[in-house]
Amino acid sequence: MKNNFDEKYPNIVAWVQDGWVEIGRVDFTDSFIRVLLDEGGTVWEGKSNYPSVSRALDDAELAIGKCQNSVFILLFSIILRKFSLDITKN
Repeated sequence: MKNNFDEKYPNIVAWVQDGWVEIGRVDFTDSFIRVLLDEGGTVWEGKSNYPSVSRALDDAELAIGKCQNSVFILLFSIILRKFSLDITKN
């Protein structure tokens, strides 16, 4: 059953199945919200300030939607998964 978050942010919900979204301040970047594919694999960084967390999530939702349409991101994800599977076989 979908909840309000799932309906409002379907791209974020899909993204966090394999990647993640970080919200909040960290030392190494000025962005308030970030979309990552893996450790060090930042795909998108938001602005340094937002009037609300909801506005930050709105920006991330749009950015992920654009990224999901990128062939590069798709290929990169496939390569990472294959590499991970190959490592676990050894």
